[in-house]
Amino acid sequence: MKIFHRSEARFEWAKSRTILFILIALMLVSAAFAAKSTRFGKQRLATGNLYASVVTGNSASPGNKSAGSKDANERTANPSSVQVFGPIEPSVIAGGGGNSLSSSFLLNGTLGESAAGVAMSNGQFSLESGFWQATSSLILPPPNISGQLIYENGTTAAKNVTMTLTGTSGFVPRTTITDVNGNYAFPNVPAGNNYTVTPSRAAEVHDPSITAFDASRAARFDAHLLGLTTNQQIAGDSSNNGSCTVFDASQIARYELSIPTPGSIAGSWKFIPASLSYSNLNASQANQNLTAILVGDISGNWTPSGPITSGPSSPEGTATIPVSLPIKQDPPGGPSTIPVTVGPTTGQGIGAYAFDISFNQAVLTPQATPFDTTGT
Repeated sequence: MKIFHRSEARFEWAKSRTILFILIALMLVSAAFAAKSTRFGKQRLATGNLYASVVTGNSASPGNKSAGSKDANERTANPSSVQVFGPIEPSVIAGGGGNSLSSSFLLNGTLGESAAGVAMSNGQFSLESGFWQATSSLILPPPNISGQLIYENGTTAAKNVTMTLTGTSGFVPRTTITDVNGNYAFPNVPAGNNYTVTPSRAAEVHDPSITAFDASRAARFDAHLLGLTTNQQIAGDSSNNGSCTVFDASQIARYELSIPTPGSIAGSWKFIPASLSYSNLNASQANQNLTAILVGDISGNWTPSGPITSGPSSPEGTATIPVSLPIKQDPPGGPSTIPVTVGPTTGQGIGAYAFDISFNQAVLTPQATPFDTTGT
């Protein structure tokens, strides 16, 4: 049996009490540090850098946390629901954020790039996490409508065509004119309305591209001697009855001679399509192209300005065709017929011809029908 001296017993008690105090102090320091970490985590929720700390059931991201591990941002999780907080409030990001809520978790997110997220899943659910975009808050530029007008031959630009834009909801109509390349554009069109783009151009009083050559093509098409494209048939339909016939050929011939012809629309313009329509316009419309057709110009040799030829030359080249008139004298006051001889034309592939006759109007007065086609 070991006997302690009283002074030795007092020393042992003091030593034990010192160790106890040290342990208590360490516990207090640890508790204070934990409380400080909690406050720092809550503050980081509002002011920290742009990243996410996510806990989903038995998995955690980022940081590769093991199941059940938590930090100060994750102390709201419980077995029945998981709340996932980012480091900043949604109001900090322009445009705000949003919530994704189900029976198993709540996700508070902020506006940003969708590609910033990562995929997370476990046995209960799958979640594409990170940031998502609120498209309703995006401000898109106003739509534009643009295109080009090309002549019926498919190569010539139709310039100086008036393009008119009309719309609903009090929209004030706009007009523009196609440029030298046939281009047009309506920029900054208010979105959400219905719109119509309509082309127009004044009729040509006497366009040199409409000749007897075009009249002959209309007549030969009606006789099944040649074929015409759809655009050429529209150009040949001067009577505007939906077909190209010998009747249209006569109207086209009279147009070249500047003879007024009631019911003829030779020299006027048609467009395919006649107009372009848009319902609830919300996006720009490019390549809104149209075809311009001058009625009467079946050969398609119209040019925006300047003189043009009457039609394509013969595949065999240029032929010299003699034309003759007799020297003739008739008694005054009576009719006089002057024969015009053209030829020979056999084998020349001539479809039509035209010539001018000059005379003294004080001596000669043409009859109502100043020609006779007998023998032609």
